[in-house]
Amino acid sequence: MSGSGGRLRSSARARLVRIGSTAVAGVLTVGALAGCASGSPSPASAPGRGTSAVPHSRPLPAAAVPSYDPKKGARTDVVAGSCDRDNGAWPFGGLVRNQGSQPRAYRIVVDFVTDDSTVVDTKVVEVPDVPAGASTDWSVAGAADGEDLRCVIRNVQFD
Repeated sequence: MSGSGGRLRSSARARLVRIGSTAVAGVLTVGALAGCASGSPSPASAPGRGTSAVPHSRPLPAAAVPSYDPKKGARTDVVAGSCDRDNGAWPFGGLVRNQGSQPRAYRIVVDFVTDDSTVVDTKVVEVPDVPAGASTDWSVAGAADGEDLRCVIRNVQFD
């Protein structure tokens, strides 16, 4: 009797584990979908954030992050300046130098990251109409509530 009772308990336990696993998977799926369907914009795409102090550059929504194209890569055209917290935000800028033979517009992707490399904000700066051989300043501000962040240029592309 105890042998058959033990088997029933094992079978019942296995069924409970399967039911519990299915329920947990369902909750995780619903949670993931709710996160994707959120109606509020992320900090990186919220309008009005990340204003530029330099008239020749303007921030774009994070959705405008260009995919990497090695033929348009221009990381060596950009020099980064300092990244220090100021009035709650992290202004970051530098200089873009058009080393090409034709006028170029640039898109600079900047990530604001923690010491453990977690990206807390992303901004895309558009720098239009840089004449061949000329240089111009660019700037952006992000991660308004961030503490102890680093500013990282992720990608630079010319159009």
